[in-house]
Amino acid sequence: MYSFLVGDPGAGKSFLSCYLAATLSKGGQWADGSPCEQGRTLMFTSEDHLGKVVVPRLNAQDAVLDKIDICQFVK
Repeated sequence: MYSFLVGDPGAGKSFLSCYLAATLSKGGQWADGSPCEQGRTLMFTSEDHLGKVVVPRLNAQDAVLDKIDICQFVK
């Protein structure tokens, strides 16, 4: 399944995508309490620095980084 988050800068797209990827990587529950089966995520990013923004956000949510593949576009 493909999902795209589109919006103005500063709207929380990257924060939301990190939350979704982290939750899927570890399984558990979504914010509404429904179950989430553990799975893999392929993230594409072009605006945020991997080491300074994306990975720290994933770590803050206890993501299983081995379950998340990140492809960064270079401008």
